[in-house]
Amino acid sequence: MTAKHDVINLTDLVKNDADYKVAYLWAQIDMPMDRRYLLGIGHENGVKVWLNGELVHENWSDWRVVVDDDRFWVNLKKGKNQIVMKIQSGESPMGFCFRLLDW
Repeated sequence: MTAKHDVINLTDLVKNDADYKVAYLWAQIDMPMDRRYLLGIGHENGVKVWLNGELVHENWSDWRVVVDDDRFWVNLKKGKNQIVMKIQSGESPMGFCFRLLDW
């Protein structure tokens, strides 16, 4: 998935008339070496992030997607790293953003 303007819109992908929706997203990041990164995400009402099976971030709020609104450090290992995100949305459009910040 790519975003035209930073935020990936999930509303059309999660076709559901319910007021509250949940989407799970998966990505794999291949790293040439161990490295610590600041991760920036934006999300709907709630988010959980797992890195290689370990819960590394959770935030429940009542706002819309804002780029890099949540920032936290992760340790990526050499080789394949699995990222899973759970996005929960209320009545607003559903979306998210995700990027590694090199600070």
